Amino acid sequence: MVLGLLLGNSSVRYGVHDGAGIRARGRIEWPELAARGGEIRRAALELGARCAIVGSVRDDLFPAVELWIPRQLLPASFARRDFVVPIENRYERPEEAGTDRLLAAVAARERARGRCAVVVDFGTAISITVV
Repeated sequence: MVLGLLLGNSSVRYGVHDGAGIRARGRIEWPELAARGGEIRRAALELGARCAIVGSVRDDLFPAVELWIPRQLLPASFARRDFVVPIENRYERPEEAGTDRLLAAVAARERARGRCAVVVDFGTAISITVV
């Protein structure tokens, strides 16, 4: 089981994945984290997460989330910092592609199983990614 976290501009999204599917998920707006952060810890502990992986467009906010991650799952691994995101980045300037978009593209590729896919993310901004 893996605790996955996506740190966005307006919220943190989390999920616990067992290799076959997502067993728990949630979204917490940053102003609500102090009151609701326990949801992340409970999901990770109840489902037996063994590691934490972070995708982030706001690394500076990780310390606030780290408080809610069970200690045995730390240190967390960060996509692009600790491991390469396994997808070809065809941006004209690859460094401009956000980690969130790359991870969404990986998920779409896995779900599409060889077919084309379009990812529309309704986050702080609406982004469209073609896979």
